[in-house]
Amino acid sequence: MEYNSIVNTVQYGKFVVCLDEVLKQKKVSKTKLAKLANTNYKNIKRLCDLDVQRIDLDILARVCFVLGCDISDVVRYEGGECEGIAK
Repeated sequence: MEYNSIVNTVQYGKFVVCLDEVLKQKKVSKTKLAKLANTNYKNIKRLCDLDVQRIDLDILARVCFVLGCDISDVVRYEGGECEGIAK
């Protein structure tokens, strides 16, 4: 018997962190952001280098507060193949 796998058949999209772009636009260094957001440099560097699988929402809230931006400026959703909800 053959089984279908959701991994092979469904493209549900992904979230992309674009913090590095925001930092460049606002001319803020990773070191300065880490200090102002009261977190360590590694956390900010991982977000900028897209080296994360889980994001600490508290750190993300502090980053948005310090940069004066919205979460949608820092994280965006790139949709996959979806028919959406039937109307």
